[in-house]
Amino acid sequence: MLKKLYSLREPTRNGLELASRMFKQLETICSKLIEDRNSVIKIHPELSFLVTDNPTQIQGAFEEKNTVFYEMETVLGLLKNKSIDKCFLEKKKEYKTPLVSKSILLNQDSINEKSLYDYVDESSFTSLMNSIQDVVNNLQDQRNKMHHTMDKILKVPEKLKNYESGSILIRARDINTLNEKISLNLDLFEQFKEDYESLVSHDNQLKQVISQVERNIMTLSEQDYIVLSHDTQEIGLVVGEMQDYVKSLRLIADETFVKSQQYSSFLDEYKNQAIMIHEVFSIIHDSISELVLIYDNCNILINQFIKLSNELWNLIAWYQEYYVAYDELILEMNQRNIFRNHQQDWFNKVSTELEKSIKDEIERRNMFIQNLGQYLPSDLCPGIKNLPATYSIQQTSIDEFVVPSDESVALATSSLANNS
Repeated sequence: MLKKLYSLREPTRNGLELASRMFKQLETICSKLIEDRNSVIKIHPELSFLVTDNPTQIQGAFEEKNTVFYEMETVLGLLKNKSIDKCFLEKKKEYKTPLVSKSILLNQDSINEKSLYDYVDESSFTSLMNSIQDVVNNLQDQRNKMHHTMDKILKVPEKLKNYESGSILIRARDINTLNEKISLNLDLFEQFKEDYESLVSHDNQLKQVISQVERNIMTLSEQDYIVLSHDTQEIGLVVGEMQDYVKSLRLIADETFVKSQQYSSFLDEYKNQAIMIHEVFSIIHDSISELVLIYDNCNILINQFIKLSNELWNLIAWYQEYYVAYDELILEMNQRNIFRNHQQDWFNKVSTELEKSIKDEIERRNMFIQNLGQYLPSDLCPGIKNLPATYSIQQTSIDEFVVPSDESVALATSSLANNS
């Protein structure tokens, strides 16, 4: 059994030594990888303004402004075209209306006509739209400044045509792609650590078993040996996977290092050339400063735009609900009128039936007295001549409200059906 155990010791030791060397390499690579990534992340935002795919953020704000303004104009148009039922506009007057001509009455009717828009506070949306337009105008100014600065930078190669100048392509999506690759490989490094720790654990276990068997402290069964042998055979596969981890991590580390060197040397290259040509130095220095300022200003303006546009979208949603709520109000008042009419009909019916039943009872009692009263002693049943009890139904409160026209009810029903 000891001979079998000794045969497992050498492949375990070799695999562990190889994994240990790779682990130290990976620790160094990961440390440098994170350092280079931070360098890229720091430099990327300012330089990203030098290419065309970043101004799309500003263009997106312009398109969003057009969309939200169009939606606001649409909902305001709906409110303007929704006439208020005259029942809501009538006001009780304590004096008699003087006689006026029909033409004057027609003019007054047209003056008194109102729409849902008349109940909207114009300042609530005009101030928001003006603020959004101001932000968009400022973004346009920043974009113009950006293009102007980029034009100045594009003229630099002409001034430096006697010097070799490298080029670098910076796209906004580069930083996200790079981060995704780095995150994936850092996860692989964590998996590598777990595999490495499992190898160390297996090696320790094997050493302990051999030591105990050598000292006759324990007797290793054939089944336990098979388990140890199987784990030892797995070392080759684990080490192979570790080598794949190292290869993958080196690739992304090299890519990140190159990107870091490109980004860092991009400004350094211009600065070194600018030392020799003062005019070019001034252009580059001022341009980079302008780009950094534009970058900061655009960040502030974009955040302002997002906040204001969200407020305007919320206001549009409120106006849309207001439009629907008016139709619901028309149907609600119509339903209340239906209930009141039904209640009045019921009241009239009950009152009529009550009056008739009392009248019939009086006639019946009178007929009884007339036919039999003369034969009954007066003190036998004194209450025989009493009249039946009477009742009355009284209205305890007043429910006053306006009643919309049948036309308004029909329009509201149709409108709600179309919106459902």
